[in-house]
Amino acid sequence: QVATERIQRSLIVLAPQDRVFALIADPRRTPEWLVGVRSVHVLTSGAIRVGSETSSYVNALGRDWLARGRCVVLEPPDRIVIETSLGPGIQSRSDSRLEALEEGKTRLIAELAFRRPGGPFGMAFSALGVRESIENDFDRSLQKLKLFLEVSPCS
Repeated sequence: QVATERIQRSLIVLAPQDRVFALIADPRRTPEWLVGVRSVHVLTSGAIRVGSETSSYVNALGRDWLARGRCVVLEPPDRIVIETSLGPGIQSRSDSRLEALEEGKTRLIAELAFRRPGGPFGMAFSALGVRESIENDFDRSLQKLKLFLEVSPCS
C-alpha cells in the first residue's frame, strides 16, 4: 500500500480574501501562478462548481503530462479543493483555505497531498527525489501567487 504524502504551507497575502479566492478558483488563470502548468481547458460548461472538470498540460518532473482535474469542494470565498490525476498513477489533492485578516490581508493555508504510483515507477519516484521536486514547485507557486496578487492590485 502506498502512503499519502502531504505538504502544507501557510502564508499571508496582502490582498483581500475575495481577490485571492477569485484567482485560485479560476482554472483558466492557473498558468499565471502555478509552476509548470502550461494550459488549462475547462471541460464542463457554466460557472466553476463542485464537479467541474479540467484538462491541463503540465510540465513536471522533467517532462510534459496531460492532467485531469476535478473540483470536489467549493465554499466561496473560504475553501476550494481540487483532485488531479497526472500521468501513470500520480494522484494529488490540493486543499486551499482562506481566512480574511485585518487591513485587507488574507491568510492562505495550502495543502498538497499526493500518492505516488506503485511498482517500478513508484520506486523510481522515491529514488529520484520527486517529493523534493514537488515541494519546491509548490513553494515557488505559492510565492508566485502572493507576488502576483500583491503587485497587481486589479488581478
